[in-house]
Amino acid sequence: MKWITSYFREEFGYFKKFIQQAKGLTDKQLKYRVGLYSSAMRSVYESARVLSVGPNVLITWVLQSDNPCPDCQLLARYNPYTPDTLPTTPKGGATRCRGNCYCTLRIEQATSAKVREVRKKHEKAGTILRKIKDQQKNKKRK
Repeated sequence: MKWITSYFREEFGYFKKFIQQAKGLTDKQLKYRVGLYSSAMRSVYESARVLSVGPNVLITWVLQSDNPCPDCQLLARYNPYTPDTLPTTPKGGATRCRGNCYCTLRIEQATSAKVREVRKKHEKAGTILRKIKDQQKNKKRK
């Protein structure tokens, strides 16, 4: 609840600026900005789904684009996740595609033994988010 309250407070600040600027925008600019806000709401939806699931679930990062970004490909490669090992959600802003992400999450019930197994696999692999950030740094250096 604390995270959602914080998120909406920040988004509402952006939305208030948007309302103030809306009068001076062209139809194309207005459509673009409204699209950004609706994308942001999808990230809230995906995050809320993950926060609301029970303890014995596995989450699969599903690629939906013909040309997914390298970060989304990496996230899909390390499937499945538990709610506490999933490093981000689609459109959450942590991947290179940011709000343009077309990926989805598939959430399925699992046994507690399978959830423990997946959690251990992720502990051994290190954080996927760290790997994504390292890849981005290395790409910038080239």
